[in-house]
Amino acid sequence: GFGDDTISREFALRRPLSPGGFVPLIPVERAQVGMVLVARVTDRKGRLLIPAGNDLSEKNLECLPMWGVTHIEVEGDDSGRQSEGMETSEPWAVSLAEEAVDGHFQLTDRTHPFMKELAEACVQRRASEIQKEGRP
Repeated sequence: GFGDDTISREFALRRPLSPGGFVPLIPVERAQVGMVLVARVTDRKGRLLIPAGNDLSEKNLECLPMWGVTHIEVEGDDSGRQSEGMETSEPWAVSLAEEAVDGHFQLTDRTHPFMKELAEACVQRRASEIQKEGRP
């Protein structure tokens, strides 16, 4: 539900790229060979380790934790989050979720990119829960 800290952590690990998009900032443990770095990777002293635009290699993935790197910025549409999104929820579940979530955002600026995406994520999660409960 809304007390769940997962959504907050998820958004804290993303930074704005443009008014409508975000760059996924992922933990090194979730990185995979072939992912493309959006930002350069530096060590704690600011020394360049891997330039932006490089594909991650197996060796990079082994070395990042040893270098003290905990998170990296990668290209992507954040499709892992989308797998439980509105695309898989039935329209009736999305409609019920929107009604349930709207009250929580009535005093916020829904045009702000963060609040807009947060509200959408809450609707997606709630729609998924409603659908699992099987309520029409």
